[in-house]
Amino acid sequence: IGIFAPALMLFFRLLQGLAIGGELPSMIVYSSETIPEKRGYAMGGVFAGTISGLIPGMIINLLILHFFTKEQIDDFGWRIPFLFGGFLCVIAYFVRKELHETKAFKEIKQHIGIPFVHVLSNYFGRVIIGAGLVAIMATPIILLIIFMPTYLVKIAHVDANLAGDAVLVAAILSVIFVYIGGIIAQKFNLVISMFICLFFIIITASICYWTISLNNSMIFVGVGLFAIFQGILVTLPAVAISYLFPTDVRLTGVALSYNISFVLFGGLTPILVTAIVAETNLIYIIPVAILTIVSLFAAWATHKTKPYIN
Repeated sequence: IGIFAPALMLFFRLLQGLAIGGELPSMIVYSSETIPEKRGYAMGGVFAGTISGLIPGMIINLLILHFFTKEQIDDFGWRIPFLFGGFLCVIAYFVRKELHETKAFKEIKQHIGIPFVHVLSNYFGRVIIGAGLVAIMATPIILLIIFMPTYLVKIAHVDANLAGDAVLVAAILSVIFVYIGGIIAQKFNLVISMFICLFFIIITASICYWTISLNNSMIFVGVGLFAIFQGILVTLPAVAISYLFPTDVRLTGVALSYNISFVLFGGLTPILVTAIVAETNLIYIIPVAILTIVSLFAAWATHKTKPYIN
């Protein structure tokens, strides 16, 4: 069908992006309202499930690269991950059919007519705080999991097999520590835990990119350390943002914060890293510098979140 094939691919990718943009904020709100007294455990569980979805995708990709030639991948192999993904979508549909509105939402006496406008008019400051919290969720996972394969192979010139194995290890550790992050959020002071993790993610990211510069198996140590705090900083900010908005506009507020931040910090981070590295050749410094700036923004947002956490 010629040009319509890539056009359809782009269209469905846009639909997928819209779906994820609504899915994850809804998950944060639904979990926090369903069991508010155990929202740390809930958030750790649901986000561990979310991130773990990356692992079979990576394994399938490695298997395809191992068992098929480039010509076979171009011909039909690239379709295989989409078939698996479609099957999971069917399962997800039936799971969602069994979900119901939370008790907190049902107890609202009067619903806001246009919640988007109401949130921007009355809670704009909280949206900015929420964006700061989400920024430290978005930037590390983009750097470590999503953008890292491209960065390692195209920019740092690491062997493709070594790069693939390292990112798979990082993803597995990330899932484990996403769940541990939920335990930390449940058992310890959320704000203090956030500040500690913000400090250590800069340290571990610095170690990670130093090991990448060595271009050997030490990369596994670097990405492993980075993955520990990247994982925890998926869950802690998600728990924090669930406190920011009242029930009647909570989903709208969280969704605005989440999507604005992911577009700015998640979407632009690979572009910024690639462009600045091309101009400066500071291959191993630029990602850490960007993460440091984001961590400072997140630290400000964490401080501003304290009055809302009960």
